[in-house]
Amino acid sequence: MLVLVCGPALCAEEARVVLIVIPTEEPSPDSVQEILQEHLEEVQVRVDVTEREALPDTPNHWIEVGANQAAKEPGTLAIFGWRCEEKTGCTLYMVDTGSDSFAAIPVRPHEVEEHDSDRMAFALAATARESIWGAMFPVMRRLIEEGKNPKVATSHRQREPGPYIGEGDPAQQVKGKRPWMWFEWGYHGEYPHPTGQSLHGPWVGAALSPGKNLVPFLQVGWLGLQSGRSEQGVVKTHRFPVSLALRIYIPIGPAMFSVAPVGRVDFVVAKSDPVGPRGESTEMEVEVHAGAATTWHLPLPSGKVEAVIGMGALATILGHDYKVDGHTTVSASGVRFIWMVGMAWSPL
Repeated sequence: MLVLVCGPALCAEEARVVLIVIPTEEPSPDSVQEILQEHLEEVQVRVDVTEREALPDTPNHWIEVGANQAAKEPGTLAIFGWRCEEKTGCTLYMVDTGSDSFAAIPVRPHEVEEHDSDRMAFALAATARESIWGAMFPVMRRLIEEGKNPKVATSHRQREPGPYIGEGDPAQQVKGKRPWMWFEWGYHGEYPHPTGQSLHGPWVGAALSPGKNLVPFLQVGWLGLQSGRSEQGVVKTHRFPVSLALRIYIPIGPAMFSVAPVGRVDFVVAKSDPVGPRGESTEMEVEVHAGAATTWHLPLPSGKVEAVIGMGALATILGHDYKVDGHTTVSASGVRFIWMVGMAWSPL
C-alpha cells in the first residue's frame, strides 16, 4: 500500500518533489532524477530539479529553500539534496515542506567502488524514494508537533508501534486486527417467487471467527406480515427466519467481502379467517431453505462499527401452501431473493 504524505491542500494539486543540486556534482543530478522519477511513477509524484551554485549550509537554510519551493508551486511534498565525499560516501538532505522538518541521512551503499557514480545515484534515489513511500515524513511531522506541545508519556503497552506504511500486506494487517467475535443487526427483506409479495423486518446476528477466513454467522429475525385473500377467506402469516451462514472472508483493503453457503429455517405462524362466523384458527409450520449469499463489511470513519450490506438467493427445500377451506391463499415459494443492510460491532 503506497500512501502519500500530503494533506487535502497539497493533493488537490499535482504532487512533486524537488532535487536541489549543483550541476557539476557527482553523482549526476540527471541520473538521480531519472531513477527517482521511475520509482515514483506509481504514486504519481513528479521529480523536478533546481540548480544552484552552492547547497544550503545549515538546517534553517534548507528549510527556507523548502518553503520557497512550496510557495512557488502548490503540491511540493519535499526537497532533497546531497553532498558526497570520495572516502565517506554521501549525505542525503531532505526537508518535509509540510512540517518544515529537516533530516540528514548517511548513504553508504555496500561494495561501492571509489568512482561508481551509477551505484551511488541509485542509492540516493532509493533512499529518497523510501522517505516518500514509507513512514518517515509522518514521523517527522509527529515529532515536530510533540516539540511544539509536549505531553506526558503514556504507558509502554499503549505505545506499541503498529506496522509502517508500506510494510507487509495490508490485507494481512486488516485480518490481524479483526476480533474473533462480533454482533450484527439491521433490516432485511426478501422477494419470494412466485408469490411476488415483498417481505421485510429487523434482524440480529452473531459471528465467530475461529480461523483466518472462515466465519460461522447465526442470524435471527422477523420478516413481517404476508397476507392472501380468496373467496373462501383471508390468511395472514408471520415469518421468523433463523439462518446459519458459513462466510468465507476475502479482505479488500480495510473492507471485507464474503461469500457463504446459507441454510435457513423459517417458523411461520399462519392465521386463517374463513368467510362466515367460524372465526380465526392458528397453525405453525416449519419451512427450510438453502442457498448462498454475499456480504460486504465496510469500516465507518469512527473505526468502532462497520456498515454491512448483503444479498443472495435461497431455494425452498420444504415449503407450504397456506389454505382456507382447502383452497390455497398464500402459495409456497420456489426461490427467495434476500437482502440485508445493517451494522457490525465487537465488544472486543
